[in-house]
Amino acid sequence: MRARLAAAALARALACALACALGAASCEVPPPAAPEVRPGLVVFSVLDPGTIEQTILVMESRATVPDLTNRTFVADDPIVSAGEKPVSGARVVLYGPAGDSAVAIEDPVRRADRLGAGVYRVWTSGNRAFAPPGAYVLLRPGERYRLRITSPIGAAEGSTRVPTVASVVTGPTRTINLFRDTVMMSSSGVAGAGFVYSLRATNGNQEGDSQFRRDLERRLILPSLGDDWAFSHVRERLRSGTRHTLTVTAADSNYFAYFGDRTDPFADRTGRTNLRGAAGVFGSLMVIYALPITVSVGM
Repeated sequence: MRARLAAAALARALACALACALGAASCEVPPPAAPEVRPGLVVFSVLDPGTIEQTILVMESRATVPDLTNRTFVADDPIVSAGEKPVSGARVVLYGPAGDSAVAIEDPVRRADRLGAGVYRVWTSGNRAFAPPGAYVLLRPGERYRLRITSPIGAAEGSTRVPTVASVVTGPTRTINLFRDTVMMSSSGVAGAGFVYSLRATNGNQEGDSQFRRDLERRLILPSLGDDWAFSHVRERLRSGTRHTLTVTAADSNYFAYFGDRTDPFADRTGRTNLRGAAGVFGSLMVIYALPITVSVGM
């Protein structure tokens, strides 16, 4: 039926074009119709063994950037408040290395206020009894995990290997004189595709941009004005009397490649992604070093 309709439309267009070529007084060739653009899946999920819950954001791709002028971001409703369109009613499953799995729960199912459309959660550490039935799988460093999403607008799948570290280095606050003191990282048994160096404020918020390095740089602070140390990219923030946390995170290849690419996954589906059937990222990371410091003498 569709073939006959298409053939008839083509015949009418050709007849009209021929009439115009022969000098007909009034003839207008209809413009070609643009094909309908179907929305695709966009997925964001980064596994972290240091947290009890893992979050998977599932939403639709978009053609234009939403107007956020009059919007207020709501942490409990991140997709909707950001002007994006959530995908609800999806089946989101996180598979473990031993054949175990967890079926994620969408936030509106368990919240009385129904907020959090498109936000799915699984529980991966702590006491299994506190997780909803069927929503728990143990997250182990060094193991590979697979994510499978089935939704009304399509399916997506991806996998990640969680980085490993023998022990996470933390400690009491250290007072630093940037012209005299050296800070060296003493982590061991670390395995990851790349490493992220982030300066964080005392409230946990990131200060400035992060630095991405393929190789582990253990020289965090050197008593020098040069750039031969990992946190030199934020040295203007290391002023006398300020407090920070030097944070080093091991990342898998998916996280490292995606956040180094900096494309818009909603509008550009050709951007780098490890997911099949969706834009975005499914990766993993693990904090390997977190040292609070107080700067006594800064830049």
